[in-house]
Amino acid sequence: MARIKSQENQSIFDIALQEYGSLEGLFNLLDDNEKIQVDAALSVYNDIEIKQAPVRREIKDFYLSRGVLPATSATTDVFGLLNEMPEKPQGISYMEIENDFVVCPPNILSTEGVMVLEGRLQVLGGTVANNALNGALAYRIAGTDASFQFIEFTNVTRVEPAFTLEVLPNTNYEIAVLTERFSARVEVSTPIDQLEPNRNIFNTTVAKEATAQRNDFVIRLLIANQAA
Repeated sequence: MARIKSQENQSIFDIALQEYGSLEGLFNLLDDNEKIQVDAALSVYNDIEIKQAPVRREIKDFYLSRGVLPATSATTDVFGLLNEMPEKPQGISYMEIENDFVVCPPNILSTEGVMVLEGRLQVLGGTVANNALNGALAYRIAGTDASFQFIEFTNVTRVEPAFTLEVLPNTNYEIAVLTERFSARVEVSTPIDQLEPNRNIFNTTVAKEATAQRNDFVIRLLIANQAA
């Protein structure tokens, strides 16, 4: 659970996008904050309770990693513009090919987005069943209070189970053990930590390059002791 304050020109819809990654989070905000009204302006002095998990975590992480706070609260001038209807309806539904519908070249459409990292896991210094790892390891953007997202492992019958992570480019992530079934620490093996061993933080771009060149993006789980 977190307690935040809205910023200047932020509406309840902006807070839903910022904290829940979707306008569906509006219902969570209204349920958890009795004093908030959907048609009332937010005060920058009042606390807002965030009690539930994000609806679209990747959207929330996108805003968080870039330090972006959506602020789209409309003024009376903006509402006045809505009454000025154009002579011709606009939007893709009214466009005509070779008239006002223009297909952009691929280089214009290309944007940074979520990418997928592939890696493998090594268990060292102890014993733990591979199928017990699902729901045990999780990751999030480093240095933030964002919610952890669990890592799902495949091929758990093999010595080194595989995994995939959905991450943002050129962003630092941390990995943690979130289970009481065993005690362990995590070490991430990519070129970024060759000079600084025993780290649980990795950079997505460096890990991607490592996967493409040497396939050595490895998360080592070092067991300190097996829980009874």
